[in-house]
Amino acid sequence: AQDLADHIQIPIEKQKGHLIVSTKYLRTLENLPSFWQKMLGKDNSATFGAVDWVIEVPAGLSLALTSARGTITLEQLRNDITVNTSASDISLSSIEGAVAIDNGSGRLKGDLIIGPISIRQMLGSIALDFVEGDIKIKSSAAAISVSQERGALDLNTTTGNVDIQTALESSRDYLVTTESGNIRLSVPAEASGRLKLDSRTGEIKTDMPVAITSMSSTRLEGVFGDGGVRISLSSMTGDVTVAQY
Repeated sequence: AQDLADHIQIPIEKQKGHLIVSTKYLRTLENLPSFWQKMLGKDNSATFGAVDWVIEVPAGLSLALTSARGTITLEQLRNDITVNTSASDISLSSIEGAVAIDNGSGRLKGDLIIGPISIRQMLGSIALDFVEGDIKIKSSAAAISVSQERGALDLNTTTGNVDIQTALESSRDYLVTTESGNIRLSVPAEASGRLKLDSRTGEIKTDMPVAITSMSSTRLEGVFGDGGVRISLSSMTGDVTVAQY
């Protein structure tokens, strides 16, 4: 244990009003590459040791977290949060503040988020429940499910199914685009809006009573309720469905 501790550094720095806490892993002598490993380019040994962080912070501070991989859990915070990671499982619970996440792949789960959330995650899964705020998601092949109490929506993915439940409590647009996944949008029975549904080869269907203004084999446009907010759902090859809850 002492040998591990001697080869892990945890520097703390203050720079321009920011407190920077980091972890530096050093190899032990036993893990250093040999002469021939260096010559042949076979130095694939991993860094030695690991550190798990448990950090408590005052409300109101802006948090910026950077990690190559691992598990990140954020809960009961009243802070603006930025997370940059390559491949991490991320859990958010009871967060009040703006959240921005850039993750290569992993499982992202969020529950009870009050504030806007922006996510860029190429692979894995994204599940958000009870969000009060604007949601922006950019992905390549993540399975996405969202439950939103209020706020606008801007979601773009290449492949993967998208399941959204939203109260349509915003004056701004709701935009969902995917190339080869199914889109399902659920809204309250008493909601109002203007629909534009597109699918080149998939099926278009709606459970909402819609006054159709334009229709073709690949597109449907119309108004439900009193009209108002614009809702655009587009999939190249998947089904597009509007349902009630």
